[in-house]
Amino acid sequence: TWTNVCAFAARGSWCTTRATSPPPEGGGLKWNEENIKATFHPIDKDYGLMKVEEPKTPYSYDMSHDQGPVSAQVLAERIEAARLEVPKAIKIKREDEGLTPVEKERQSQFEKKRKMHYNEFQAVKAMRERMAKSEDEDEDEDI
Repeated sequence: TWTNVCAFAARGSWCTTRATSPPPEGGGLKWNEENIKATFHPIDKDYGLMKVEEPKTPYSYDMSHDQGPVSAQVLAERIEAARLEVPKAIKIKREDEGLTPVEKERQSQFEKKRKMHYNEFQAVKAMRERMAKSEDEDEDEDI
């Protein structure tokens, strides 16, 4: 049986609940192991896992280029030729080769405006210096 022991019951400051009799012999809890096995470990339960059957990725090896073993000298020559070759990404193409005069003018105007835009920091710095000089001149005139 359980009893409710309250101290200072008039104010209701704290209450505790305790067992007045010891737990039964053999422990306080009994597990129904058959129910646990049936609930948590059924034979046909897959726990949400899926097995995905996929074929292997097909890859056909190009055997036409495979000519068998290559000698060390031929391999060294191929490596040297590849090293000396300029990659396509680095090759510089002149942008103004196929442009009409109107397009060339438009391109030059664009480049000029781009330089002005990226040079804005220097322009602001120069303007501040001019403003500081003009303020100094104004102060000199006031004296």
